[in-house]
Amino acid sequence: MRRSVEYMKGLTHSEADIEKLISEFLAREIPSISGIFSQKNAGFYSPRWYCFDSFSAHTVYLDDFLYATAEHAYHAGKYEDEKIVHAIRNASSAHEAKKIGSDPSQKDKRRPDWPVARVPRMRRIIRAKHAQHEHVQKCLKQSVGLVIIEDSPTDSFWGRGPDWNGENMLGKLWMELRDELY
Repeated sequence: MRRSVEYMKGLTHSEADIEKLISEFLAREIPSISGIFSQKNAGFYSPRWYCFDSFSAHTVYLDDFLYATAEHAYHAGKYEDEKIVHAIRNASSAHEAKKIGSDPSQKDKRRPDWPVARVPRMRRIIRAKHAQHEHVQKCLKQSVGLVIIEDSPTDSFWGRGPDWNGENMLGKLWMELRDELY
């Protein structure tokens, strides 16, 4: 891999040439993910598509509450204990909301149906986010024809996972909404 990167450093190429070199490199060095990159995609962590990320700075009004981010709304949905829900709603950032909502010491206080309820909850959250933000609507429309990928190397359920074999459930939910609307 280092040899390939060193080889490319001194060269000047057009964008199309670079894309071709990257595709060839991936097919040769990491064949398990080359298929993913052969399709045009919208990866969440790039600034262009960050609006799809649950950490993006888009408020979400859901169930009579205004959440600072979709991440806040998601983690608040895990619990019925008002003290925990209140702490998540008032968390200073999406990272803090996730930290509170994912605290292993609170796991026994989660809704018993959470493993089944989490996907419908996220579906409602992204639909609300889309309906409430023109910027998100515009981005979703512009993503037509692209594979939307939650580009998380650590989350194999909501994202692509470390080996690119994750379920990409969040990306799938965004594409589901897009297919319905556009």
